[in-house]
Amino acid sequence: MQTQERLTSAEVSSLWTGYLNNTMSTCLTSYFLEKVEDKQVKEVVKYANDLSIKYTKETIAIFKKENFPIPKGFTTEDVNLKAKRLFTDKFIINFLKSMAKMGLSTYSLAYSLTTKSELRPILKEWIQTTIILDEKAYQVMNNKGLLERPPILPYPNEAHFVNSKMFKKGILEKKRALISQEITQLFVNTDTNLLGKNLMMAFAQVAKSHSVRKMMRKGKNIAEKHALTFTQKLQEEDLPSPSSLDLGVTDSQEAPFSDKLMLFLTAFLNAAGIGNYGLAMASSVRQDLALMYVRLTTETALFADDCADLLIKNGWMEEPPEAPDRKGLMDTKE
Repeated sequence: MQTQERLTSAEVSSLWTGYLNNTMSTCLTSYFLEKVEDKQVKEVVKYANDLSIKYTKETIAIFKKENFPIPKGFTTEDVNLKAKRLFTDKFIINFLKSMAKMGLSTYSLAYSLTTKSELRPILKEWIQTTIILDEKAYQVMNNKGLLERPPILPYPNEAHFVNSKMFKKGILEKKRALISQEITQLFVNTDTNLLGKNLMMAFAQVAKSHSVRKMMRKGKNIAEKHALTFTQKLQEEDLPSPSSLDLGVTDSQEAPFSDKLMLFLTAFLNAAGIGNYGLAMASSVRQDLALMYVRLTTETALFADDCADLLIKNGWMEEPPEAPDRKGLMDTKE
């Protein structure tokens, strides 16, 4: 007797989270589309907006087929298209490139964990179209000289093997030079935190709630401090670091997004940041770098917890699907 193949917990998780993220992305890109001036950047924004709308519609269709309740997510109530311009075109294209990178990571993981045969082609297409978004953003940034390229290292003359445990040291002993993996992670995390710093600064300018503004200022300070920490590590090796995007935010104080959306996006970026630090920690053989990432991850996690508390306090956090409380169900009713 054949039964319909139900969604697994991994599939529910990726679709449910993706729905929230894509409805949020629709709000963001709809606003960007209203304000962007550069024609090349506008084409990328339009493509990103079309994708988020498409992904949302396809997710709704899957939920309806599965008789799964559709999350509320974000709607037109969470965006004010008439609000003054808050971000420059330079910031917008950098932001879209960063979001494409996170989308590729998210959809690739979702695809690898998906066992339902009907879902795999959909997720595969999402990966392919997100690659196109990344390529479009890359081409515009490259054409306009906006790409931040990681440092270039001299090629080794031959292959070498590590012959001493000193290769791992770096706390009290003399530190060896940074290796390519460590340089890459320091550079990428500097760039990500500079973008986050400017986003938090913009949100702190326009948030209506005092508690949300305060949270955004805290996030801005953390991102700024982390970027400086990574920059100093690169400068110790006379290596270049990404430049700041301080000119990416205008002086507008008119909110284009709801406090709920801005706080949700902050929490989302925090989660992505923790994942980035975990990867960086695993890629860093030198002990001082690994310990640095442990410390910064803890600070980011505590800030993420503060954001979650504020979302809950305001009734803005949708509850993810959860397993049945078997213990509670088995308890004898009085």
